[in-house]
Amino acid sequence: MKKKTTNDLITTLAINCSLTKKKAKEIVNQTFLILSDLVKNNDEVLIANFGKFKTLIVTREEVILNKKQFKVITSKTVSFSPSQKFNKYFRGESNE
Repeated sequence: MKKKTTNDLITTLAINCSLTKKKAKEIVNQTFLILSDLVKNNDEVLIANFGKFKTLIVTREEVILNKKQFKVITSKTVSFSPSQKFNKYFRGESNE
């Protein structure tokens, strides 16, 4: 499996949409910035036929020193759930 970079995405977008690489880079960067801001602000982002990004709050307990005290730690993480159509495409299944 070959790793693809943001630059690969920019190049593909530029070629497929007849854009300059500069314009494609601006579009890709803005798209990821907007997506990141929405998820950071706890918004769910649904991209039709692709999937849903959402923020999850994760809580865990850590034992402190004498094993009788616990420290509760909460943090944010991002979840992605692929759409059924994307899952079928990914698995090479027919969309019919």
